[in-house]
Amino acid sequence: MRFLSSLLALMLLWTGVVWAQEVYRLQPNDQIEVWTAVEPSLRRTTTIGPDGWLSLPLAGHVKAAGLTAPELEKALEEKLQGFFKEPLELTVMLQPVSERTQSIYITGEVTNPGSYPYRQGMLVLHAVSLAGGLYRTALTTSDEDRQIEVAGLVKRQRSQVSALNARIARVRAEMSNSEFVVDETILPEDEARERKILEARTTDYAARRKANEEAVALRRQAVDALREQIKTIERRIEITQQRLAAITKLVDRGFANEAQQLELEGTITELQGSHHELQRDIATAELELASELTTFEAIEGERNTELTVELRDAESELQALRSNLADNERILGLYLTTAASNATALQRTVAYTLIRTVDGQQPVEIEATELSPVGPGDLVRVSYVDRPAGPSNGSTSSIEHLSSQVSEAE
Repeated sequence: MRFLSSLLALMLLWTGVVWAQEVYRLQPNDQIEVWTAVEPSLRRTTTIGPDGWLSLPLAGHVKAAGLTAPELEKALEEKLQGFFKEPLELTVMLQPVSERTQSIYITGEVTNPGSYPYRQGMLVLHAVSLAGGLYRTALTTSDEDRQIEVAGLVKRQRSQVSALNARIARVRAEMSNSEFVVDETILPEDEARERKILEARTTDYAARRKANEEAVALRRQAVDALREQIKTIERRIEITQQRLAAITKLVDRGFANEAQQLELEGTITELQGSHHELQRDIATAELELASELTTFEAIEGERNTELTVELRDAESELQALRSNLADNERILGLYLTTAASNATALQRTVAYTLIRTVDGQQPVEIEATELSPVGPGDLVRVSYVDRPAGPSNGSTSSIEHLSSQVSEAE
């Protein structure tokens, strides 16, 4: 019994340890590694600042303290996914820190935000230079390529929308035998192309209709001619039968030759044979007439079915294309907005803030300049603010100069 109690206690202790590991939440000064296969420039090892925030290119500032690693992955993916076509599948890994060295943390509008070793006598200017200088371009080279690609795709899709709208307008005009209706979404070249198609198809349909009408008219004439022949035959049979009746009476009285009677009977037989042949010819001609009538009905039905299917397919394709175009225009808008924001940032001056914790107290924010001293554990926040009217204070050029010197020294 004592053994079972000990075993149960160990299992509960082990479960508690595992649970505690699973729900570990990131803290200031934790070092994490961010990795993705899609964009190499996002791969980096960085440290969460004393204020609990971290900065990444494109993602900007993200509150990391208090989140689990999976929650931070999700937060970063939500901020970055709009800039990439493929899923990012970010991975955030907590890195062990063997010993605590004196460091400073740099965040905000710098090229490489993160943690850097502290050096005695460091100024804000040194800190920004260590972080690669001011972050002046909002798009990496791969992002710029992607922006060009998306812009080209949007242009092609808008052209396809015009072509589909012109096609739909042509099909509707052809179905209703009405005018070709043009709207502002149809380009002139697409309108001209579909008008030519409409003209050719309308001409072909009119020619086929005319040919069928002429064939029907000829069949009707043939039927009418055969019916006239039958009337003539029937009249001849009637007259010959009257003559035969008269001759028969004369033969019975002995006033006429019996051979005349036989000759008239033969003539009647021949006329009746011709009458039967004409009836067969009429039946054949009427079948041919009915066939011509149904042929055009079939042609018209096939044409209507073809146009209905073409219209349905074009409208479905247009709906899908518009949805895809809207997504790409949204992505392009993000790129353009980012570029516009960057252009605006170039018209602003730089502001520096030191976030410092003294004796474990609540962190305080201290306004700083390029020449403000930086202490160990400080977080240097770099941001753009509206530039006041008047000449530039030259802070940007001095940072760029020092950045180039640091790069050469390294």
